[in-house]
Amino acid sequence: MTPRILLSVEADEAAAWRAGLAQAAAHAGLAARIIDATEAHDPQSIGYIAFTHAGPVRDFRPYGRLKALLSLWAGVEKALALPAPPQIPLCRMVEPGLRW
Repeated sequence: MTPRILLSVEADEAAAWRAGLAQAAAHAGLAARIIDATEAHDPQSIGYIAFTHAGPVRDFRPYGRLKALLSLWAGVEKALALPAPPQIPLCRMVEPGLRW
């Protein structure tokens, strides 16, 4: 099954993040589907959410099949304050070449 990653970032940075995530997935041999949070989507079909503090998704509870939340910014204190399903791992994504 192709992993579905919801991208919840600022509108003016979405294209750069989408390209970076697609490139990283391809490099890892992963055929992921990256969905912009502003696109129509079924929350139950999403396995991962990659997000920043200013992305449009502010409540992760509707996403009942999440495997992980992927934070794209340095601090976790704001991420920990957002409503999320219990027991979902919160990961900080780090990649030296990704400047966004």
